[in-house]
Amino acid sequence: EAQRLVLGAHHPVTLNMAAGLARMLRAQGDYPTAVEMLRSCHEGERLTLGSEHPSTLTTAADFAVTLHMQGHSRAALQILDDTWRTQRRALGAEHPHTLTTQQMRRCVVVSARMDMLLTTRGRRKLSDLRSRPCFDG
Repeated sequence: EAQRLVLGAHHPVTLNMAAGLARMLRAQGDYPTAVEMLRSCHEGERLTLGSEHPSTLTTAADFAVTLHMQGHSRAALQILDDTWRTQRRALGAEHPHTLTTQQMRRCVVVSARMDMLLTTRGRRKLSDLRSRPCFDG
């Protein structure tokens, strides 16, 4: 709070510290607060540093992962796709941040597919159980 008062809410150091706090909150399981903080940090970094700055792109990826952790896989995937494309253009295809975002994207895709598969399989099994009598005979 003191840093925000001294440096301002949109100062890069303030935004970086807030994003770090949001990551800690995410690690503690407070996803709703982490999502809102990362959303705010991302917007501030876009305005202050620009949309292609490495810090802005890192915060965008963290925001997407946190959205995914809340069950918003489609929105997370869209943000990761946009971030990955921007990183490829601004940082290069082999930059470590670009490769990390690419891996995050793969994980979100696989996780979303697993959720869908398990949900579909789980629904089918429940339907099968409901259609059978409890006791035969």
